[in-house]
Amino acid sequence: KETQHSYLISGLITWKDYEVQVSAYNIKGVGLYSEGIRLKTKEGVPLAPPKHVTAEALSSTLVQVTWKPPDPWMINGINQGYKVQAWTADPSKASTDGVPHEASSTVTVPPSPYQEAREAANLTGLHKYARYYITVLCFTAPGDGNRSQPLLVTTLQDVPGVPSAVTFTDMSDRSVLVGWAAPVHQNGILTGYSVQYKVRGTGDNTAVVANLTADVTSHRINDLTASTFYTFSVWAWSIKGAGEASVSSLQSGVEPELPDPPSRLAVSNIMPHSVMLQFTPGFDGNASIDVWIVQALSSRSSSWELLYNISEPLATTLVVPDLVPFTTYQLRLVARNVVGDSPPSVSSPSFQTLQAAPSHPPSNVTIRAVSATELRVRWIPLQQWEWYGAAQGYRILYRPQHCICQYQSSFVYDTTANSHNLEGLQEYTRYQITMEAVNDVGASSRAQEVLDRTRESVPSSGPRNVTATTTSSTTVVVRWSKVDIMHQNGIILGYKVLYSGLGVSSQEKVLSGNTTAAATLTQLRKYHQYSI
Repeated sequence: KETQHSYLISGLITWKDYEVQVSAYNIKGVGLYSEGIRLKTKEGVPLAPPKHVTAEALSSTLVQVTWKPPDPWMINGINQGYKVQAWTADPSKASTDGVPHEASSTVTVPPSPYQEAREAANLTGLHKYARYYITVLCFTAPGDGNRSQPLLVTTLQDVPGVPSAVTFTDMSDRSVLVGWAAPVHQNGILTGYSVQYKVRGTGDNTAVVANLTADVTSHRINDLTASTFYTFSVWAWSIKGAGEASVSSLQSGVEPELPDPPSRLAVSNIMPHSVMLQFTPGFDGNASIDVWIVQALSSRSSSWELLYNISEPLATTLVVPDLVPFTTYQLRLVARNVVGDSPPSVSSPSFQTLQAAPSHPPSNVTIRAVSATELRVRWIPLQQWEWYGAAQGYRILYRPQHCICQYQSSFVYDTTANSHNLEGLQEYTRYQITMEAVNDVGASSRAQEVLDRTRESVPSSGPRNVTATTTSSTTVVVRWSKVDIMHQNGIILGYKVLYSGLGVSSQEKVLSGNTTAAATLTQLRKYHQYSI
């Protein structure tokens, strides 16, 4: 229609360069097309997963994964990196309860600058002797691509954990029946158990040890001395050796019972990540306190949560770690002996941990050229609790690649911002950029550096050392040196030699390519002055 001034072009290829021209037409035919405009369709998510994925368990908690990137035409944008994930259930199959599977471990890996390079990453902190499904995916700014086919890997065996549910029953002055269950974390195939007992306070040389097969979960001890305190230890074995022991102390002939809760809790030495907790132990229930359990109620939670536990039977003070800086807490303490847990103590007075530098820098930092002098930086901002203090903002540090100069910086005061434009940059220059989060205490560690180049622009200076030599009455040879690199502002596609004379209109000679450094002007007027 002659009144139509827009048209939606559909069916285009994702992340593809196009040139668009428009012309008018009437009954006589199509007129001239307008000057073309170049544009690129938006990015999409990758259509293919990484190729040639392998996974190998190197230890009881580490799996090494390698892969090659998808074919470039299947990425549909700028490759922002890879997500290497470990799953306890096959992610390619639906869960029985309808809830999507969640990855047990995820590592994000930046892409290699070399297309055919074999990438690698280590998944750490995995459970010992556990089965995992390993996948790798490629992602762009719009989102994640398809996962690779899951690879089933089992981490290596390790020494077992502590035997669980240790009990002392059928007790008399001379004997006791010790019972236990397999460790919660077996960490391998169990090969047996050991039960050791000795008079409390004596050396290991006085201990009596019974070694049992893996199918035995109880052992009767018949040679105790009446009214004597003993220390009992039970541990499991695997092919990797002996595991950690469950240790308990009790008096022969006296049935143990639940302990009383500690009292008079107080806090001191408040630091950003720790605090000292002082308390008065209660009645131990005729058995040693195996574990002190610290529970916390914080300003970020509405319920009491397990924070820390430690085995120090005679303790009256504990240094509680793993606190979040700039957070309000209340603590309470539970005593555990061989029978079970005491009721929780009365909570401690409320306190606030000190401020610390932010927990980490902004994540997933990416950059993209906006113009010849401008780059756009994007990132994932910190959550409120990750600031570890009164937030100030983000500091963007940048400098030309390979430059030994100091970083320049630009500060973003909006703590919720996720992008910022760096302006006034050099044309067609590759920059290395990093970021850090800043609060009242200081700055976080720096994010991994990323690289990108500003767009091309017209040269800011002409060729150097231009000379003109007359070779005949109608020809002149013009020679020049290349434009200084700092003034090229892009890839030189060619040169134009402009020349004019008195009474002669201005003319030009175009030379394609950037290797030519001379041109011959012909058909000039004889004995005439020209400006070149």
